[in-house]
Amino acid sequence: MAIIRNWENDLEKYENFLKNINVAKYSQLRRIKTVEQDLPKDLLPLELYYHYYWDTMDFKDYDEIFAIYWREKLSPYVYEFIKKYFYGCSLQFVEEGFKARLYRIWMSILTQFHFQYLWNALFEEKLNSSAELDKKGIDAIVKISGKKLLFKLKRFLIAERHLTGGLRKLNKNMLI
Repeated sequence: MAIIRNWENDLEKYENFLKNINVAKYSQLRRIKTVEQDLPKDLLPLELYYHYYWDTMDFKDYDEIFAIYWREKLSPYVYEFIKKYFYGCSLQFVEEGFKARLYRIWMSILTQFHFQYLWNALFEEKLNSSAELDKKGIDAIVKISGKKLLFKLKRFLIAERHLTGGLRKLNKNMLI
């Protein structure tokens, strides 16, 4: 039997969690770009992210979620990755790179989940999503009028310095 969720309450809890994220605490991670390879499926954090932020709503701060990830993935998955890409580098160097890479994934998926919580709070047709779907490139599925719609969510960021001349160029290239 499926659990019936109160999406309005879930959205409120999620938004309270988001408001309390100390983004400044992790600002240094945005500059670290040592682990930029496509991560093998065994190293993707999607199961953890879906478990804590979508399925159970047991919201963890980033340090907690990364510690869980590192404990679960270090042996053998991270060690195999190190042999292939970072042979001779210290474990601390690789861990710092992973922490930065997974932080960027975390921020992106938190944005995706926010959209999904909002959608489910507003519309009768509920979005379904899972780590398995996400690994296939599908962020969510919704059934409307007997048709399945697949979502791939992207966010667009426009830096302030590009808002003058760059915005006109962006608008000419956008398909609406």
